Amino acid sequence: MGFCTYKEKDDIFKLTLTGGNSGHNYLTEKSLKELKETLATIRGKATPSSRGLVTICSGKSSFCDGIDYTSSPPAAVEELIRGMAEVVRELLGMPFPTVAAVGGDVRSSLALALVLAHDDVAVLKKVKIEAREVVEGRHDAVPPYLGALLRDKSSYPQMSSDLVLRSETMAGDRLKYWYLIERVCDDQWELKGHAINMIKEVFGDERDGEAYVTTRKSLVFSESWKAVSEIINMSSFCTWTEQDGVYRLTLAGDDDHHYLTGETVDELTRTLAAIRERAMDQKPPAGAAARALITASSAGSFCDGVDYERASPREKQAAADGMVAVIRELLAMPMLTVCAATGGARSLGLVLALAHDDVVVVSGGRYHLGMVERGVVVPPHVGALLREKTDRWYTLGARVMAPRHDQGSYLKQWKVVDGVAGDRDGVLAEAERVAGAWNGDDGEAHAGMRRLLCRDSWEAVSGAQ
Repeated sequence: MGFCTYKEKDDIFKLTLTGGNSGHNYLTEKSLKELKETLATIRGKATPSSRGLVTICSGKSSFCDGIDYTSSPPAAVEELIRGMAEVVRELLGMPFPTVAAVGGDVRSSLALALVLAHDDVAVLKKVKIEAREVVEGRHDAVPPYLGALLRDKSSYPQMSSDLVLRSETMAGDRLKYWYLIERVCDDQWELKGHAINMIKEVFGDERDGEAYVTTRKSLVFSESWKAVSEIINMSSFCTWTEQDGVYRLTLAGDDDHHYLTGETVDELTRTLAAIRERAMDQKPPAGAAARALITASSAGSFCDGVDYERASPREKQAAADGMVAVIRELLAMPMLTVCAATGGARSLGLVLALAHDDVVVVSGGRYHLGMVERGVVVPPHVGALLREKTDRWYTLGARVMAPRHDQGSYLKQWKVVDGVAGDRDGVLAEAERVAGAWNGDDGEAHAGMRRLLCRDSWEAVSGAQ
């Protein structure tokens, strides 16, 4: 049994915590990942007619007990705090009202954060809520964003002090007194009914999900949104090193897909800009001249582009728009650029690869644009780049217009890419060989010639600023 399930009825999503650990619904790295992915799926399925999300628990004793400190091996607290931050951010990004219908006890700071991240909270009268980490000497398990959630939800410092610093156990009536929750109910039927009614009271017939999210982030949960974003951004989407004039950029996102979002594309743009600026300053005799940039990924796919199944229309557009700056930075890079596509690439991930001077792929890897088949218009800057990478109509049509996945060996045959290897290590070795064979010593001249050869692409990304 998984940690959670969901279903939709009458345009309202119902998320049920079904963790099978004796009714405790303990939080683990696996359960938090599942919860985050489920919320992302719900967000991706939202339509203009969707009315809201209600979160309930299947057990009779606990809504969520947080961390199981008796587990073996011991829980990695830092990872759990970060995992819950991602869950909270998913909840704050829902394009409709969210209600936690708390039908069981809440027994930790992380579990409390899960509850408070909903717009409204209804609890059973008999439910006990507590955060005992401080009194038990586990202050490292109190997430930094819990304070932000408490301040955003209630303006009474005494309540927060009693609940967290003194680790007092509070029942529904007391929490309602301090305005931390909205409803107290006598039984499960009343609880679920009130939760549904709270959703219906907020969203009428005229609904604007994006406006709702923006208002929630900027006004109601402004401090909480900032707090969880800071935790999540501690883990970068990309990292880079430099040795003897060769820059090595690695996509190192949270999972093996290396999905592109507005935020990750912005980070990638800033990283490429930092590399370009450093390379411009790195000239003999001050240091070794910049020779090449090699872009690879940490594991899994090279880059699967946009997660079209879960991303909202606004997120999809942000990623596509952001790629303008990424392509511009790569075309302006004062050195050879080599993409070591150590795994498959899809949609904008394939575009990222092709924006390099040379591309090396895995012979058995799967490479697919797949935008047209999803009803996504190919942006002008993407079209220009694809045209300049191959002038073969058959190849261009197959890459863009037809819903086909190609292996790396096929792309090499049709000269869409420059090199191919049998595995990840082979791709990296070939990319290093290509970089080492470059004889240029004037990076600015190289960038200028690239802009001439890729004139349409350069004009497309320059005109889109």
